[in-house]
Amino acid sequence: MACLLLALPWWIGTALGPVAQMGAWLAVGCTLGIALIFRFDHFAWPRSLILAAVVSACFGLLQYGAWATSLSPWVSEATPGDVVANLRQRNQLATLLSIGLLAFLCLRIRPSTSRQRLLYLSAFVAIVLLAFVNALSGSRTGLLQLLSLMGLAWAWRRSWLSDARWMLGVACLAYVLSVLLAPWLAMLVGHGNAGLLGRAEDTNAFSRLAL
Repeated sequence: MACLLLALPWWIGTALGPVAQMGAWLAVGCTLGIALIFRFDHFAWPRSLILAAVVSACFGLLQYGAWATSLSPWVSEATPGDVVANLRQRNQLATLLSIGLLAFLCLRIRPSTSRQRLLYLSAFVAIVLLAFVNALSGSRTGLLQLLSLMGLAWAWRRSWLSDARWMLGVACLAYVLSVLLAPWLAMLVGHGNAGLLGRAEDTNAFSRLAL
């Protein structure tokens, strides 16, 4: 329940009040107040971020395939091919997905028991999903964050992070696979969004690449 409450603000898809983020900010205030009152376990925070990131990644996949319209207002409507989840901005979604990956690193999951092995497998699937959607969003911020995590893993190679280095390896492979498959997926769903490769090849005079 604590994880669900803490993850809730990331999923607010309705636009309330004078600005679109009003509903999310109200949810943030309520959940933080509840967290302070009931003193949630410190493990609830990384787990809630993982939950928020995984569900948001699923929202992004629905938007990519133009399947999110039937779920409005629970999932924000977006132009087919745009991967923004309920954050409504690709860079913000990519940041949440990167935070979710970092939260996995903090949990230090080890397959020591049968239950842990199941958790290990679930973590593997979730990490693939986070990295895949990160690349599919076309966010160059997401790429920079993934590279930063790899750099930190190398810098901290003698510390506790060495136990979780396999997660970053899986994330990198899933990211590369997503970049390679994005043009084919774009043709399959018929909206022309080729993900990160498409944005890197953008020749628009006002693009960040031109700047």
